[in-house]
Amino acid sequence: MISIAIPTYRRPRYLAEALEGITREVNDAGAAVEVIVQDNASGDETKEVAESFSDLSVSYRSNESNLGPSENIVRACERCSGDYVFLLGDDDLIETGMLGRVIKGASSDNRPGVISGPVSHFLDGETSQTGRLSFRNARGEDYIIEPGGLAVEHMFARATMLSGLVLRRDLLDAEGARRHSNSLYPQIYLAGLAGREAGALYFAESIASVRDNPVVEWSYSRDYMAGGVFKILDDLTASSDWAHGVRKRVTKRRVRSTYSPLHAARKESFRAYLKTTRGLSSVSQYRKSPFFWAMVLGIGTLGIHGIGLLRSVLRLRLPNHVG
Repeated sequence: MISIAIPTYRRPRYLAEALEGITREVNDAGAAVEVIVQDNASGDETKEVAESFSDLSVSYRSNESNLGPSENIVRACERCSGDYVFLLGDDDLIETGMLGRVIKGASSDNRPGVISGPVSHFLDGETSQTGRLSFRNARGEDYIIEPGGLAVEHMFARATMLSGLVLRRDLLDAEGARRHSNSLYPQIYLAGLAGREAGALYFAESIASVRDNPVVEWSYSRDYMAGGVFKILDDLTASSDWAHGVRKRVTKRRVRSTYSPLHAARKESFRAYLKTTRGLSSVSQYRKSPFFWAMVLGIGTLGIHGIGLLRSVLRLRLPNHVG
């Protein structure tokens, strides 16, 4: 059985859309699926929405108070009873036909620790096919990642987005995830651990579509959670003979990904840019990176228009794929 875990907070309309999509997928797949809705004390009609889907096996529970997104994700996982836990954001959607493919992958002999794939993006009123694609499968076909460092490296990148991560329940380490609650990304630890122990299956197509929602119910720390995320990396790679190489490659990828917050801050104001630079440079992995300081100098000096022109001339493409 597959458990679909949906942590939610004050998004009843989007939750209804997610549950409608799940209903269609369950009917098409003809499989036993339970849906776990973990409400972070919304105090609105979320309960009524969740319980209105009588055709689904929905189990709704609300926290007595808002415990933060990390704890709500972990609690949703803990309540699951299926062999695999399919994580889905409350404003995101399962891609058509992918639940059946996930079930088939979960039923394979090698029983991967984590199943995932690229992520499609969409806006309200637009289909996922019109949006961009994150974490592309560079091979263009489904493939297995063996247990160990390579699976940690790949899943560490992919798990920054919650939706479309499917985790083997017997490998869930809730207390380990709670050790990293300040990272805002407990699923990075959970997916990395599952990949390390039992490998991963990575699809060529997207499992989930992520709504590019401008409204969020949390805030990033001044270092954009980087310190907490690197502690997860240290935890997952401790005492491994492949640790050095994985840490080096993951750090390089994450340093390059700071282009986005630096660019956004520079667009807002130079003051915001300096604040963001100080926050990121408080993390040693960034502070020691020449590439980070090159980005800081380049964006700070050239500004948004100058960087845009430089990118168009050099056709700079930042990494956005797995595999």
